[in-house]
Amino acid sequence: MNGEGIHVRPVHADPDWDLVDQVVEDMQRILPEADLSSLHVVSRMLQVMRVFERRREKVLKQHGLEAWSFDMLSAIRRCPAQQMRPGDLLEFTPGDLGDHDDRGWTPLSDAT
Repeated sequence: MNGEGIHVRPVHADPDWDLVDQVVEDMQRILPEADLSSLHVVSRMLQVMRVFERRREKVLKQHGLEAWSFDMLSAIRRCPAQQMRPGDLLEFTPGDLGDHDDRGWTPLSDAT
């Protein structure tokens, strides 16, 4: 602890040591009985996903789009015109746009 009561960790000797390693180490100390074998992998996957999501948002913003509007336009574009009517869009929620059948979309009535 420093003089202000804030816990300061010393710099780790391993140059590849990062926040994920520190979180896993802390969790193993706090919950020694817990199986944390997947925590490294899951944490790093989440970090990568956040990087890609920020890059995607940046590119879409350059074109005046947001993720939801791109997903909606993409669903419409992939669907043959004769199979989708404007009213069909009312059957979707943003979460549905990630689930595709052979037509490129999944109506709520088909969701289980």
